[in-house]
Amino acid sequence: MGLGALLTTTIVLITQTRQGKLAEQRAQLDLQVSLLAEQKTAKLIALLEELRRDLPEVTNRHDAEAVAMEQSTDPHAILDALETLHEPVPAEAGYEHREKSDAGDGLSPAAR
Repeated sequence: MGLGALLTTTIVLITQTRQGKLAEQRAQLDLQVSLLAEQKTAKLIALLEELRRDLPEVTNRHDAEAVAMEQSTDPHAILDALETLHEPVPAEAGYEHREKSDAGDGLSPAAR
């Protein structure tokens, strides 16, 4: 009985590790596809704004939102932000944050 349990546990752990690696690869691929789509969208907005400026029958106006959308996201900034999110939080800081968020909302921890 003990050998069967050990074998089953080993197989389950190997499978979980493989599934975790596949999930991480899927997340990485999803991020890359999202960044590429965002870059393409920013390029399309820039081309549309250029076309709008070049057409004589369209009145020229400044669109601050379109100007902001023309700028594509910096992948290095996203990577830095993701690494910052994954940094371990000291136990004291997490406890103080929890106490502050619990105060004043009137809900018990179980009700959240």
